[in-house]
Amino acid sequence: MAGGSLLKPLLNPLKKPAQEVGERIFKGVAGDGATQIAPDLLRRTKLINELNDNFAPKLGPQKTRKAQRRAISAAVNNGDLTVEMGERLIKEGDDDGYEFFADAQIEKQMRNGRDAQLEGMVGDTPGSSEGPFQQINKQEAKATTVPEINTELSGVVKGGGGEEQIMSTLNTEGWQGLNDEYRFLYPEEVVHNPEILEGLAGRQDVQSQYFGELDKNLKDRTRLKGLPEGHPDLKMPSGRDKIKGVGKNIKYNDRAGKDAADLNIFTVDQDVFKVNREPLKKALEIFDLGVKGDRLEWHHTFFGNKEGGSIFLEKVTQEPMIAVNLMALLQKLDLPTSGTIGNLSLLREADHTKLHQIFRNIGLEQGGHLDFADYMKAIGDAYLKGDADVNQFFKMIEVYAEEVIPLTQSKAAQFDNLPFAQSGIADELKNYASIPDKKIRGKNKK
Repeated sequence: MAGGSLLKPLLNPLKKPAQEVGERIFKGVAGDGATQIAPDLLRRTKLINELNDNFAPKLGPQKTRKAQRRAISAAVNNGDLTVEMGERLIKEGDDDGYEFFADAQIEKQMRNGRDAQLEGMVGDTPGSSEGPFQQINKQEAKATTVPEINTELSGVVKGGGGEEQIMSTLNTEGWQGLNDEYRFLYPEEVVHNPEILEGLAGRQDVQSQYFGELDKNLKDRTRLKGLPEGHPDLKMPSGRDKIKGVGKNIKYNDRAGKDAADLNIFTVDQDVFKVNREPLKKALEIFDLGVKGDRLEWHHTFFGNKEGGSIFLEKVTQEPMIAVNLMALLQKLDLPTSGTIGNLSLLREADHTKLHQIFRNIGLEQGGHLDFADYMKAIGDAYLKGDADVNQFFKMIEVYAEEVIPLTQSKAAQFDNLPFAQSGIADELKNYASIPDKKIRGKNKK
């Protein structure tokens, strides 16, 4: 741990390893007793994890039986291996039964000619390209841009469209190209689940709202920068610099839009990043510790704002069935996203700066060679050109979970840090619900 510890009195009795985040998110670390949606999905996800952990545990990059793990995931999700049968395999310790279903699934894909799906099951060739990942343009990563938000489902739902219309917005090209192993939810399930359907429609509305404001902000800044020095429009009535004010709005709406994009409807911990922090500091001393210039700062623990948002802001990942299954995969991998309690921790300002410098030196941020957001954009661009398929988004998230998360967590562990889930914030904000939480996850609806 870094010297002199502001957090040590709190950390020593409370600190838990990063892998326990999954258990906290699965059970729900906060909220107001929100209804757990899609219980069948949770049951299937739990079964897949237990089957693979029992019969094909992870043993490192070269020894893990990825082919069998992916085949079993596909078999459970497409119904070839029922939940009841899977639970029986675990209860009886039936290795042969596990192998039977894994082999049958691989043979099924070979028989059906599903080359892309088969490639993921028969194993990865070391050093082989996974797609367009050698083609990343590093110069495009830094400018603030306004994504075009798909609001088709929202329009149909608000317009009172029937099941046939809703299904037309779900049964898209991206969905049709999605492999069985990543089909955790099907259109027929979503259309008959009001909570999921309303959540998917609501997230389109919230994103559209924030990014619409961002578009206005960017145009306003361009107009102001074109004015001559001393022009009255450059100052607010208070005398403050208007360009700086617009700049703050740009940062807020860009961040808010990305946080809304990757807010997971399948997890129940609160979205708290945009809460008024002054009352919070008065209520919880830990949020107001440190001296000026080295106070505690909020750190995105697993996915940064840019990285999390990038998963869901490509044209194909905005398709509702792709978005909802990406969320299901993130839940399966125990990866919290957005500005939620599970994805936030406290670090000293100086340590926070050092940590992000370490990430930049490794190449994980600001257009570095391992910048996750750049990879998402590269796959999205290649998909539109016909050079990539939608499954590569899912595979990249799996790689991120297996390779990047352990690295970033080991670097963060070099500094004093306190996960929000251990800070008391959940109890303090039990009656708080952000706009995204209300419109996307239905929390505290009035």
